[in-house]
Amino acid sequence: MRMSTSSIGAGVAIAVVSAGVLLAARAPEPAAQQTAPAPAAVRASARQFRQATAIIKRHRPDAVVMSVQALPWWSNGFLDPTRAAYNGMMRMNFDHLDKIWDVCDVIGFNYYYSQKAGPIAALGLGSHRGPNFTEMGWDIDPAGLYKQIRLVDKRYGKPMMITENGIATADEDQRRRYLEAHIAAVQQAREDGHDVRGYFVWSLVDNYEWHYGYQAKFGLATMNPETLDRDLKPYPLPRAAATDDDAIRVWQSVDGLDRRLVEKMICKPVVSYRT
Repeated sequence: MRMSTSSIGAGVAIAVVSAGVLLAARAPEPAAQQTAPAPAAVRASARQFRQATAIIKRHRPDAVVMSVQALPWWSNGFLDPTRAAYNGMMRMNFDHLDKIWDVCDVIGFNYYYSQKAGPIAALGLGSHRGPNFTEMGWDIDPAGLYKQIRLVDKRYGKPMMITENGIATADEDQRRRYLEAHIAAVQQAREDGHDVRGYFVWSLVDNYEWHYGYQAKFGLATMNPETLDRDLKPYPLPRAAATDDDAIRVWQSVDGLDRRLVEKMICKPVVSYRT
């Protein structure tokens, strides 16, 4: 599949795919975590998205238009008896999407964690440690992904795509448990009648995170930032897998790809644009 991208205004990007045209939009990011984007920025982004959609649909009626939103699962937290904090977080989650959903063919969203709305939870975000948290301090909650799928389906009634889901961890056994649990949540949602068309792991290789640099290890493969060499991480055998062939079948259940095919795809040399 060949793809080229270009940007159109704040928070809007077009990916031209051989099988059609995909228009993906992200709401403008807050200046700081826990701070809502300015209403004017949200309105401008939504207006640009709708304008771009109209142009593309006029030239390519077969184009597929998909939004891309970051949607953590929010629940009511301690010291929020009036649900003011919860309602504010829910508005931040859906404000942009509410303005564009009707021109979307697919609702795409990124899901990584759940969080309780309230002052205590806000102060503690990123500081938690333990087996139920990522190395960035995010709460691991696969049930939240199922609930978010159910809510998005009820709210918009459109096909959905999980555009990002993954964990920052150096513990590959924890990564396996995280991915299997979240993929199981997606599968359960599909079996329950929710129209989820696809799921994408974040990410194929360890990447540069704006707030964490190369410290946050999201990848299914490592990448040396100096040499750009990539190596597939050892995928731990689950209790039921006793051989390498069993491990390959586990990979297939996770991302639909044979491990050897993944190795061939991601371990070949890449072009460096460094001067």
